[in-house]
Amino acid sequence: MRAILSGCQHSNQQSELELELINVPEPFETLTVTFFERQTQATLTVPVTRIVNQHVVRVAFDPAALQFEQRDRHDFTWELYLNVVQPAMHGVIQIESEALGDRWQISQTSACQFRCDAAGMAILNSHTHQSATEVSVTAINLVDDQIQVVETRQFNHDPSQQRLVLKNEADHQVTMGPVVQGASQGLVTLSLPLAELPIESTQVLYLRTTVGEETVERRVVLARSLAGQTTELVTRQHRLVMIDKRFDNGLLVTTSVAPSLPQRVVNAVGQSRQVVKWVAQVADKVNLTYLSQLFRHGHTPYERPTLILKALVAAK
Repeated sequence: MRAILSGCQHSNQQSELELELINVPEPFETLTVTFFERQTQATLTVPVTRIVNQHVVRVAFDPAALQFEQRDRHDFTWELYLNVVQPAMHGVIQIESEALGDRWQISQTSACQFRCDAAGMAILNSHTHQSATEVSVTAINLVDDQIQVVETRQFNHDPSQQRLVLKNEADHQVTMGPVVQGASQGLVTLSLPLAELPIESTQVLYLRTTVGEETVERRVVLARSLAGQTTELVTRQHRLVMIDKRFDNGLLVTTSVAPSLPQRVVNAVGQSRQVVKWVAQVADKVNLTYLSQLFRHGHTPYERPTLILKALVAAK
């Protein structure tokens, strides 16, 4: 007998699992699903709410019920079991997974995600106490006169609305990108046009998220280095836009008038001279290190100068 998690849908505060049953004999007197938390050994059992046919059943549950306070723990790992009660048999089947990886928000500070363990069994990870003031993204680039931010998909259902927001550090003026709905391959790409940004300004990047009637703005942070990202761009409006990181991993967007072609040539020459100077300094350090190693291994200068004379004999 096997039970496989083949689908999961979310709407409002309810989630529904679809289970595929293989070689599970009928008739069913009772079918329930038990969630078992690995560390705390807590359990939650919910009934099968719909039998589609002898091979497919569906189970509705409230994911918020899988989150509770336990010794300052913020992450929970739940295994799933199908309980089968028949007139002649009682059985428990651990539910397998088809590697569902979607992550969805329960609230602004908590989320759940299905995955499978090394044995292919279904696991539901529940995360609580997420930051209500920051959101971490996986990539940020300046492309096609836009800021493009890539983040892990946080919502699976229609009510989610997200948009990038830039706030001017000087006058707190707000620039917003379009609402983004939909994603692919577990990632969301959000864009914000650069044409409306004021020149000679520094902006802080935020993500505005609406779930139902609740709207929250969180500062966008990037935990890793900006290396590999496109962080400098000259727009069609001849503006130089640059992305930088603050000490707290927050992202800053600065705009200025782009340098002219002669200025860019002068800057390039200056940078080339700096590179040549740096290479010479490195070569000097290498030579000094090599000489110090020679003397450390007993090498000393010649005590007496040696002269080599080469006589030239003219032909008669």
